[in-house]
Parts: sequence; C-alpha cells; structure tokens
Amino acid sequence: MILVAASVFLAGCRAFDVGHGGSPSPSPGDGAVPHDDGDALLLRIEHRGGFVPYEYHLTQAPGFSLHGDGRLIVTGAVAAIYPGPLLPPLLERRLTEEGIQLVLRAALHSGALDQDATWNGAAQSVADAADTVFTLRAGGHEVLVSVYALGIGGNLPGLSEDERRSHEALGGLQARLTDLESWLPATAWLDGGWQPYHPDAIRLVTRNADNDAPSQDGIELRLEPWPLPGDPARFGERTGVDGWRCGVVTNTDAETWHAALAQADQLTRWTGGGHRYAVTPRPLLPDEPAGCEVPI
Repeated sequence: MILVAASVFLAGCRAFDVGHGGSPSPSPGDGAVPHDDGDALLLRIEHRGGFVPYEYHLTQAPGFSLHGDGRLIVTGAVAAIYPGPLLPPLLERRLTEEGIQLVLRAALHSGALDQDATWNGAAQSVADAADTVFTLRAGGHEVLVSVYALGIGGNLPGLSEDERRSHEALGGLQARLTDLESWLPATAWLDGGWQPYHPDAIRLVTRNADNDAPSQDGIELRLEPWPLPGDPARFGERTGVDGWRCGVVTNTDAETWHAALAQADQLTRWTGGGHRYAVTPRPLLPDEPAGCEVPI
C-alpha cells in the first residue's frame, strides 16, 4: 500500500475572536488563560478508531499538540513517492506566551470544549470512520471531546441540534488550528519556521520479515543492520497482533535509532541474529509515556 498523505483534516472554517495581532504577551492581569508549563499537554487533536489495522494505532501520531513550553508539534505531508520515508513527518515550532494565549483562547471561544462529550450520532449513517478527539488542559478545563466522522457527519440526518453545533464548532476550530500562519501575528512565534521533530523516545513496532518479497514494482528490499546491540527477536514485548512486537527506545538509544530511521524507507529491513525485521516507528511526544499502550 502506498501512503501518499498524512493527517488530512476535513473541516470548514469559522472565525473566532482571538485578540489582535501585535498585542503584548498576555499576563495574568490581562485575563490570560492559566496553563501548566514544560512538557505538559495543553491542547491536542488526534484521530482514533476507524477501519485500519491494529498496528496502525501503535504508530499513528496526533495531528496537533501544543505543550506548556510553547512547543507545537504537528504532522506534515508525506511525499507522494514509493517507497516513502519510514519516519512519520512530524514538525515542531515554538510559540511565545502570546501565541499560546491566542491558541488557547481560540479553543475556549469555540464553545465546544467546555465539558467532556462524545458525539457519535453520525455513526447511524457513516461506517468505519474515525473519531476526532480534542483534548484541552488549560484555563481550569480538563476536557476530552470525541466527535465521529468530523467533516462529513455534521449534516447527516438524525443528529441533535447540539451535535450539529458541535460538528460546526469543532470543524471550524480544527481548520483554524491547522492554518495558524494565516492569523497568528509574527510576535506569536518564537522560531522562524518549522523544523523536524527530534524525539527523546521512539516506539518501535517490529515483526520478522524473513519471508518478505520484493515490492510489486520489483524494487528489492534494502537491508540495514539492527542499530543497537541485542537480539531483535527479543526486542520489546508481544502485541495483540500475532508476530508483532513493540518496544520503546529512549535517550541515546533513541538518538541512534532516529539517525538510522531518517535514512530508511518503507522497504528497509533490519538484520540481526541471522534474520530480517520490519520496523514501524512512532516518535513519542513530550507528554506521552514510554510505553506501547495506546487508546483505540
């Protein structure tokens, strides 16, 4: 299967009152939204569920994550080539406190993240779609809102008016958050541009690939040595998929793997102990635990 795009958000636009460009960085006295700092998660958009293989859940990254220190991590586009890069295209940029405040105010002013909610009425008409999950942890809120088939389900029959309004508000918020450059002032950005995200930990899903054949296009598999000492057959732990294992590398081990993965593509296989292995990586975000359990 050729993957040609990542993290496509289907939604319309909606305007929000998020302040004026060029305003000074907010302070508590200016009515700023209080939030944690450091690695703490403030706002996230991710997809869960849908008709995809189980192992996909182990490697899918959130599309938008804002952290307390201003780090904003998003998924970029995947080049339409085969074989494509093995590492998912995560990008990072840092917001100033002003930028953090503008983004959090946009989320709060949407009116759709005031309390936990699950909107799944569209499941009556749409099969095998994913849930879009919004997490907000700021301004005294700790909220998780899940909406099924966002972008295609808001106008379907059988939805309550509250659910229709939530589809509209969350779709508009998602569109706004995935187009920050169009409305955030220059003073909202601490960094001049997006850079590749370099994780401190990487989740690796592995399987034996001794019997993998060349691609249907006849492209031979590319063989590389397993980057770290040890038997790849014993790496990590078993998953819910027969033959698949999952483990997490951190710190210098993560740096070693990241360097190797950056040069790998979808047809790269890793050799060790006389066998070949396929590896699917998922860089972990600053707030995520170094483990293999994921919400589905």
